[in-house]
Amino acid sequence: MEIRITALCRNGCTDFVPQPRRLHLGGQGAEGVDTLEFLLPSDWAGKNVSLYVEHADGVRQLPLLLGADGCVPVDRRFTGAASGRWMLAVTDGEGYTACTQPGSYDVYPTLSLDDEGEEPSQSLYEQFVAQVMDSARQVQEAVDQAVQSGSEAASAARDAAQAAEQASNCLLYT
Repeated sequence: MEIRITALCRNGCTDFVPQPRRLHLGGQGAEGVDTLEFLLPSDWAGKNVSLYVEHADGVRQLPLLLGADGCVPVDRRFTGAASGRWMLAVTDGEGYTACTQPGSYDVYPTLSLDDEGEEPSQSLYEQFVAQVMDSARQVQEAVDQAVQSGSEAASAARDAAQAAEQASNCLLYT
């Protein structure tokens, strides 16, 4: 489901408005079925965007840090309650902070599948660490590949030097 965030200037201030504002997210307790894709203003590129969810009973879920693709799976953060509110918050660590107007969501009731409690969700810090670790892994793979390419280039240069020396020796003795 695509959700476009539009910056609107009203009465001298900027409002960030989600469209659609109300989300219908399937069955209560469902997860992994749908994905929310946030289409963000270009000004937000490179900034930290977090999704905040509050159930209708006032219980707030741990915020979820959006990835670079702006996508979030619909999980029990949403579907753990019949309805609630959501919003995005954006920061850059240098004093910029913006929030969307809150939207709402609902899910249809389902029969209970089990009596297990909800799994704890990751904190923003844990999500950030996971993203950093993934980036570090990608960098290490690139470094390893560069080292391998460098070794292969050095080996090819040695082979070429030996071939040139052999050719030179052949010319001297003929």
